Amino acid sequence: QARAIKKWMEENNTTKPPSKRSKNDEEKKLGQALGSIRSFLVKPYEKIESEEEKEKYREKHPEIDEVMAIINEIDIMSGKIKQKQVEELAYEDLALSEKLEQAKELERKYKDMLDKNIDESLLEEGIGEDDE
Repeated sequence: QARAIKKWMEENNTTKPPSKRSKNDEEKKLGQALGSIRSFLVKPYEKIESEEEKEKYREKHPEIDEVMAIINEIDIMSGKIKQKQVEELAYEDLALSEKLEQAKELERKYKDMLDKNIDESLLEEGIGEDDE
């Protein structure tokens, strides 16, 4: 089905994937197929974290690598990949900003502790007091 979707896009000289809401029966059928491929084949595979589990999934679905490659091509053609990458980068940037704020806060606390320890040690040594 993935090959048929890509072929349809090329034959229709379009970068827009087929829509499941189309009035054109062929496009509608291919749009539904694309949705099914994403939901029932690609997404479950992408959620797998261990290589061992991915290998088991590949054994069960030997077409997964070819399908993933075609879906990526479709996403690149349609511009979806760029949008997805921008969203991921924005999320990563937000996470980094939060970590930076946490690091700055820890640095402030550490500096405060050092300042407090220095003040206490100076008092213990009698430095800074009036020597009469």
